[in-house]
Amino acid sequence: MKRLNKTDKTKTVLLGIHKTPWFDPEAENDFESDFIQSIHLININFSNFYEAYKDLDRAVEAFQYANLIGRFQLIKNDEKQAKHKEKIQEIEKLDEKIHTLKSKIKKETQFNKKVELNIHIQKLKQQLTKLKRELTK
Repeated sequence: MKRLNKTDKTKTVLLGIHKTPWFDPEAENDFESDFIQSIHLININFSNFYEAYKDLDRAVEAFQYANLIGRFQLIKNDEKQAKHKEKIQEIEKLDEKIHTLKSKIKKETQFNKKVELNIHIQKLKQQLTKLKRELTK
C-alpha cells in the first residue's frame, strides 16, 4: 500500500510490499484454494479502485502469513487487521530470536550455557504457540 508523505505532499511512501510465491492453482493446498477463492471478482469490493486494490492486497498479505500462523485468514476490518499485523510481527520477532539462540547453541562450548539457552528457546516457543493460538481464534 502507498500513502502520501506527511511532510511533502508531492511524494508517496510505500508502506510494504506483499507478494505471493509461485504456486500451482491445481494443487490441493487449502491455503492456495482459499486465496484463489478470496480474489475472485465476486469477493472484491469495486465501489472504487482503491477499495478493489485494498481487497486484493489484503488477500495477498493473508496468503503470505498463512504458513506462519497455520491457516488462511482474511480480515477486512482495519482495526482488527492492525492488531493482527502486530501479533504477526511479534511472531516474526520470536522466530528470529529462536533462530539466533539456536545458532548460539551451536557455537557454545559449555554444556550449562547450552542448557540455559535451550530453556530460553523452549519458553520462547511456548510464547510463539500462544500467539499463534490467539491469531487462529
